Amino acid sequence: MFNYTIKIVVTGVAVLFFISGCHNIIGDIEKDIYFNSGKSPEFRLMSGISGSIQVIASGDTVVLPDTYTESIRIVSLELWNDGDEDLHLTSSNLVELSNTEDFSLVAPYPSTPVSPGSSEVIYISFSTDSAGLKSATVSIPNNDNNESSFQLVMEATVVTNPSPGTPLNVSAADGISTESVEVQWDGVPDADLHVVYRTESSTPPADENDYLELSSSTSYTDSSAVPGRKYYYWVSAWMESTGFGSISEYATGYRKLSIPSLPLYTGATDSTSTVSTDINWEDVQGDVSQYYIYRNTMPQISGASVMISASSNYSDTDAMPGSLYYYAVKAYSADTDSFSDLSVWEEGARRLSPPELLSVSNGTATDYVETSWSVPSGNVSSYSVIRRAAETGAGDGFESSATPYQDTTAFPGRVLYYTVKAYSAETDSYSEESNQLTGYRALVGDSWYFEASQGEHPTGESDGPFAYDPAIPSRIYLSWWNKYTDSFGTNYEDYADSYRIYRSASENGVYSLVSGDIDPAGQEIINFTDYPPQDGVSYFYKLQVYSSSSDSYSDLSDSTVVSGFAILDGVRNLSAEQHSSGGILLSFDTVTDAERYYIYRTQSPTLFPYWDIIGYTTTGTYHDLTAPLDTRSYYHVRTWSSDPLHYGYLAEGSAINIYNE
Repeated sequence: MFNYTIKIVVTGVAVLFFISGCHNIIGDIEKDIYFNSGKSPEFRLMSGISGSIQVIASGDTVVLPDTYTESIRIVSLELWNDGDEDLHLTSSNLVELSNTEDFSLVAPYPSTPVSPGSSEVIYISFSTDSAGLKSATVSIPNNDNNESSFQLVMEATVVTNPSPGTPLNVSAADGISTESVEVQWDGVPDADLHVVYRTESSTPPADENDYLELSSSTSYTDSSAVPGRKYYYWVSAWMESTGFGSISEYATGYRKLSIPSLPLYTGATDSTSTVSTDINWEDVQGDVSQYYIYRNTMPQISGASVMISASSNYSDTDAMPGSLYYYAVKAYSADTDSFSDLSVWEEGARRLSPPELLSVSNGTATDYVETSWSVPSGNVSSYSVIRRAAETGAGDGFESSATPYQDTTAFPGRVLYYTVKAYSAETDSYSEESNQLTGYRALVGDSWYFEASQGEHPTGESDGPFAYDPAIPSRIYLSWWNKYTDSFGTNYEDYADSYRIYRSASENGVYSLVSGDIDPAGQEIINFTDYPPQDGVSYFYKLQVYSSSSDSYSDLSDSTVVSGFAILDGVRNLSAEQHSSGGILLSFDTVTDAERYYIYRTQSPTLFPYWDIIGYTTTGTYHDLTAPLDTRSYYHVRTWSSDPLHYGYLAEGSAINIYNE
C-alpha cells in the first residue's frame, strides 16, 4: 500500500495562478490551475471550476493538498483559448510527457485547434508500483506568442504506508441461537473499521472487497446464516490511509436449527391408518439432513425408540395397533453434526385393523345367534358386535370381551345383519367394521297359552254329564297366542308368519302333521280343532312355527308338548229288564278305552244331573239289586277312564226306565 502527494512545479514564464488543485475523476476531488497573459490567441490552462487567486513567480510549486492512496490517480487539465484567434497545439502528440512509465495521456484526447472562447480537457494518469519520487515534464507547444513553450512539472513522492494489524481471538457461536451467529474478535488499535468475511470452506476469501460486513465494533451478529450450515468467519482491519490489513485466522460457527412443529397431527382417536402411525410436521428451514423421531409410551426421551426420516413426515409401521404413544421430533444437520431442540410431545396411535367376521349362525340355536371372528393384532380391549335389521342403516351394538358372541336378543326367525368392530380402551378408539354376514335365531315351537282341550264337550257346554250325539264327532280343541317368551324372559309379539300342528299318540312318539299352514294374521288367539282317531285317549301336540324372513320352520324337537283328549264315547244299546232273581238287569255295548261304567238311577228324571250313582261295572251288564219295589226307576250309564281321568258321555238316547215289581 502506498501513500503519496502530487505537486505541480511551473518552469515557464511568470504567470497569474488561479489555484484550486487537481481534478480526481475517481474521487470527485477537483483542483484548478489558471494561467492568463491577455494575448491573442491566448493560452489558459486550468482544472476544475473554483478556487482562490494568487501570484506565483516562475519556479514556484503548487502542491495539491490531498494525500492519495489509490494506485491510480488521474489529473485533469482544462486548456482554454481566451484570445480572438484559433489556438493551435503544435506538437504531433499534442501533449508531451517526459516520463511515460509513471505518467500517461489517457482518452479522451484534446482536439486542435481550440476555437476562441472554447476549451479542451487533457487527462493525465499517474500510476506506480514502487516508492520514491516520480516526476514528468508536461509540455504543451502552441501558437500563443508569449506561452508557446509552456511547460510544467508533475511530481509525486510515493512512500510505503504500514498495514494495520491483524485481529486476534476470532470466535463464532456454535449453534447457540436459532436466529443468528454471533461473531467476536479483539479489535486492532487505530483501525477505522473491521471487515468481516464469511466462507463455506477453510479457504480464505479471494477478494478482500467481497466482505460480509464493515463493523465499527468488535462483534457482528450474522442473521443471514442458513440454519444448520457450517461457516468460516474471518476478520481484517481497515484504515482509511492504508486500506485493508491482513486477514485473521478463521473461526467456525453455525446457526442452530429451529424446533420442528407438529401442527398437522390428527390425534389418536382420529387415526385412520391400520398400517402405521402417520406423523407430520412443518419443514425446518436450513441445512436439514434428516429428522429423528422419538416414540415412547411416556412423554420422555429415556427409553424411547428412535426412527429417522429424510422428510417432514414419517409412517411408524412398528407401532402396535391400538396402543397410545407419544412422539417428538428433532432436526439434524450433518454439516454441523448438530440437532435442534426437541419438539413438543404429541400423542399418536395406529388404528386397529377390523376383525374378519368368520361365521354367523343361521338357525342352529334357539337361544341366540352366534358370531365368531378372527382376532386382529394389537392392543384389543373388547369388541362391539353390531346388528342391523337391514343391510344398511343404524344398528344395535353389543359389547363382547372375546369371540364368539351370542346374541340372545335376536328376534327368532328374523334374518339379521352382523358386523364387528375391535375396540382399544387405551386409545378410546374403534377399528372399522368388519365384513357383514347374515344370520338368524332358530324358531321355537311354542307360544303364549298353547293349550289342548281336556275332554271338552263338542258343543262347548261346560256342564255335564252330556248325552252322546253321533252328529257331533268328538274333537280336541287347541288354541294359542301369536306371542312368544324366550328362556330369558323376553317377549316377542307377532312371533310367526304361520303355524302347523303335529300330533302323536305318545309324548315321545312320532308326530304327524294334522293341519295345514295356519295364518295368524288379525287374530289375537289362534284356534285349531283336531278330530282324533279315538275318544278318551290322550294325544300329544306340537306347534311348528314358520318365519318368511328366514324361510325357516322351527324344529319339532324344540317344540313345547301339550296333551289333550276327546271325551269318551257313551254306551250304546242300553236296555233294562226284570231279573228273575229280583232286581233290574242293565245291559249295553261296551266302549273302547272305557275302564268303568258308572250307573245313575233316579225316580224323577227331571232332577238330572242330581241323580245318584248306585255303582259301576267294568263289563257290559249291571244287576241293580237295590232298585225300589213297585217303583219306576230311571237309569243312565256313563263311561269313565283313569287315563286320562274323566267321565265320558251318557248312554246314547234317553234314559232307560223300568218298573220294578
